Amino acid sequence: MIFPSFIEEVTIKEFKGIRQTKDVIKLTKFNVLIGRNNSGKTSLLEALALSPAPWADIPLISGERRRYFAEKIHNDTSMKCFSYKYYGEAEIHLKILGKNVVIRIGGEAGSGEVKLNEGKYSLSNFSEYVRALGLEDNFMNAVILIPNSDVFLSELKRSLAQSSNWFIVEKTKAHNKIMVEVINKCVDEEFTEVIVRFNELYARKQYPDGTSAYIRVSDLGDGVERALTTLLWLEAIKPKLVLWDDFEASMHPTLAKATIEWLANKDWQVVMATHSIDVLSQLLEVKPKDMQVLLLSKSPDDVLYTKRLSLEELENIIEANQDPRLLVDLLKL
Repeated sequence: MIFPSFIEEVTIKEFKGIRQTKDVIKLTKFNVLIGRNNSGKTSLLEALALSPAPWADIPLISGERRRYFAEKIHNDTSMKCFSYKYYGEAEIHLKILGKNVVIRIGGEAGSGEVKLNEGKYSLSNFSEYVRALGLEDNFMNAVILIPNSDVFLSELKRSLAQSSNWFIVEKTKAHNKIMVEVINKCVDEEFTEVIVRFNELYARKQYPDGTSAYIRVSDLGDGVERALTTLLWLEAIKPKLVLWDDFEASMHPTLAKATIEWLANKDWQVVMATHSIDVLSQLLEVKPKDMQVLLLSKSPDDVLYTKRLSLEELENIIEANQDPRLLVDLLKL
């Protein structure tokens, strides 16, 4: 069975550091972005994250996504950061659930507009756009971006610890599932659940003698903290598209592999960015269904080029070039 991608295609014009994309970027169920620094990986993820509409709220974190990304991630209250060379209007062309959508964002006030077929929509007629797109039941939760940001991680932890949000986590049993399905596979300890104590997230540790203790999630190490907090959020929200920047940041290879397996077994679309050869090797072991690698590069005049590698092509490249130094240059990691 072919998984129906939430976003099938994307092209970009004058968004952040990308003047334009050379070709239409086609997405599958599981997509891995690789490329050197400033090759356009984060820009592509943020362009996708502004869908289905730039003024939609980020689930469980108050605030619309265009303003949050600009102010919290890029420290830009003007929202000019979305426009190429900080001037003009960016365009993001998408095929969402088979429908052609154009998102325009930028200008002096960081305005946002969406065009679907022949209709134009803004915040003033937001509900009409939701109905036209056919996402009334899951609009706000449809797309989630995990940026490589300590500010974002801290806000996400605080948000999850709020009682109104924690009820959602517990209702989906995410506080148990993530420990059993991911974390316990990667540590020499047994954890049974995550709970909220003193307005913080704690993990319940089970000892061999039957006793238990509660350990602050922030004391479990950066990699476990980042993965655990993120996976709790994803399991509770169940988005249609997961976007993950610098996926391997702070993760031990064992944890990265367990997280890839967990992501690949869910009914959602994934687009992740990585610089790690270890992650590419783990992908070959897991073999996510309908997976592709997109090698990104930018020309001197800021045109984004993409080269597609299938799982088989990636495997052939890695097997033929065992020297990691050669692979780094060949794959532009």
